[in-house]
Formats: sequence, structure tokens, C-alpha cells
Amino acid sequence: MNAGVEALVRSYRSRISDPDMSFAPTIPPRKLRNALKSYALGAQKEEVLALIDTSYFGGAKRGCLLTDKRVYAKNLGQAPASLDLNEIDSVECEEEAQGLLFMRGKSLLVQASEIHINGKPFLWIRARKNPQTLPTFAQMLKEIASLGRSSETGAGMNQLKELEIARTSCLWCGSRN
Repeated sequence: MNAGVEALVRSYRSRISDPDMSFAPTIPPRKLRNALKSYALGAQKEEVLALIDTSYFGGAKRGCLLTDKRVYAKNLGQAPASLDLNEIDSVECEEEAQGLLFMRGKSLLVQASEIHINGKPFLWIRARKNPQTLPTFAQMLKEIASLGRSSETGAGMNQLKELEIARTSCLWCGSRN
């Protein structure tokens, strides 16, 4: 498990107080099982760090699940989505966005909060018991993404140093500079 991601999520645990958001190891087993079967296909229960339940009746068949490698989401009326944490370039939280919800041939105008990842809608939540849950979760995802970028940058710098060392000898005569 990625210790940096795990530590960051642990630090956010005390900042988010919402009955519909759970952090490992206290994620209710039924909710975890439902999320894994419904939309977080491929994730193992041991690697789950956080879960947001956006379902109406609390079964967690819709929502968002976070592991140390991927983030998964399932919105009402949409196919499940998942994204590798290393692929996240930007995270935005749009609060009180208006959207149309189509149910049984009727359209309803609803207020929702949305998380956009890389400029595309990823997760939307119609109503929250705690309105700060989604912005705080979005901030956590931003920090997780920056962890990945800083480790990639560090790896790139190490490769660059290796290249510089390799280029210190002359290709023609073999003398070292």
C-alpha cells in the first residue's frame, strides 16, 4: 500500500464528519461489499481507504470509493467510472450546481455538488448532511494527486542525474571530463 496516500487520507479522517463518509478500518462491511460489487470492480476490500455513500437508502451502491491507487465512482443513471490516482491532473469542486435528473420519464431540476477530475464530471451528490464533505474530499484528492506528481518528478530527476553521469565520458576517445 502507498504509505504517503494512506497517511494523507488518515490526516483527513478528523476533518470530515459526515455519516455518509467512512474511512478504513471503520467502513461498514455491508456498504463496502455493495460498493465493491456495484462499481469498484477490481478493488480489494483490504486496499480501500475511504467510501462516500451517495445512495438514497444508505446501501452504498452509488458513491465514491478510494484506494491507494485508484478512485472509483458511480452516479445515478451513469456507468461506473474509475481513474488511476497518477492520472489526476486537476480536481475541482463545484458546489450547488444545477442539473437535470431523469427518472421514470420525468426530468427534475436538482441542486447538486460535483467533483470534476481533469475537467470532467466524476462524482455528484444531490444533498449532503455536511456541506463541507465534498469540498474537503476534493482537497484531499488534490493533495493525493500532488503526491504522485512529486514522486514522479523525483524519479525524473534521478534519471536525469544518471544521464548526466553517463555523459561525462567522451564517446570517441573514452576520456573522462
